Amino acid sequence: MESADLLARMRALGGVWDAKRAHQLLLETGEAQSQRSTERLLDTMAELPSAREFSDLIDEDQRPLKPAVVRQLANDAKRKRQHSWVLQCARLGDDLIVLVNDGRLARQPDLVALAGGASAVAALAQTQIDAGDFELALHSADIALSAEPDNRRALEARLAAFGGLLAESDNSNEIGWLRHGVRETQAALDQL
Repeated sequence: MESADLLARMRALGGVWDAKRAHQLLLETGEAQSQRSTERLLDTMAELPSAREFSDLIDEDQRPLKPAVVRQLANDAKRKRQHSWVLQCARLGDDLIVLVNDGRLARQPDLVALAGGASAVAALAQTQIDAGDFELALHSADIALSAEPDNRRALEARLAAFGGLLAESDNSNEIGWLRHGVRETQAALDQL
C-alpha cells in the first residue's frame, strides 16, 4: 500500500494512531508485512515530519542545547532508564499531525497521527493520563492549547496532568510550580 493510501485510510477512520494500529490496518487490507516494515513505511512517509535528534532541539529561548545536555539526554534514552520525549507538530491540510519520539530518531511505537485539531490532541493527552504518563500528557495538552487556547478538553487534560504530577511529587519547588499550573489552568477553565 502506498503511504498516501495508508494516510487516507487512517484519516477516514480518525482517532489516535500508533505504529501497531497502522500495522493492523495494513494486515486487514491484505498487506503481508512485518511490524518493522510498517514502522519503516511510517518513517519514510513524506507527509509526516521527519524525526529529530536531540542535537536538533532548541530551548525555550531558541538556543541550541549544550553538547553536554545532548549527550546526557542521548545516554539516558539509550539506557531507557529515563524517558525524554520529542514532540513535533505539523499541519496536513486541515489535520494536525503530532509525532512523539524518544530523541533517537525512533518514532515507533509512539507515532501518533491525529485528525481533528486540538480536541484530538487533547484526547491523546487523556489517553496518556489514563496510562499514568502525566508528563507526556502535560506536553500533549500544551500542544493542543497552543493551537486552540480555549479548548475545554485540552484544559481539562492539562489540569488532570498537573494533578497526577502533583500527587507523585515530593519536591517542594516542583510542588509550587505544579500548584501554580493547577491554579492557572483552573482559572482558564473558569473563564470558559
